[in-house]
Amino acid sequence: MNEFLRKIFILFKLKLKFAAVSLVATVFDFLFYSTFILIIFPLDGTEATRTEMITITAIGAFIGMLINFFLQKRFVFDLQRTVSTAFILALCVSLVGVSINTGIVAWLSQYAFFVQEGLYKILPKIIATGTVFFYNFYMKRFVFEKRFFSVD
Repeated sequence: MNEFLRKIFILFKLKLKFAAVSLVATVFDFLFYSTFILIIFPLDGTEATRTEMITITAIGAFIGMLINFFLQKRFVFDLQRTVSTAFILALCVSLVGVSINTGIVAWLSQYAFFVQEGLYKILPKIIATGTVFFYNFYMKRFVFEKRFFSVD
């Protein structure tokens, strides 16, 4: 395998590990969001408002962010900073990611299609999560390993 393909393969493998670890945190985030939107609100006979959807998104994302940091530190990246520095930087990166995620949900939830009854309310979260994945990968790689694209 030539050097270029080897580097692409290494980066692809790293993204797969990142995706697997992120999936764990994302599943928690989605379960948190879905529990409120699809179970708790309908149980009391109400539908979640746009504000409640945004608030639930932010809370679930924050908890997922904490889970993600510890799993990424353990299983994905080679820590090149102190844990405290990496945590603070990862927190900042994640807060921007949460803001982007929440902003996308807020933007999409202004359209009637996304606030209909049922599973349509999950679509803004799916779209936001997919968008934020690549931002998070490259920024977290910088946080942990002090690099974006290079493969050694």
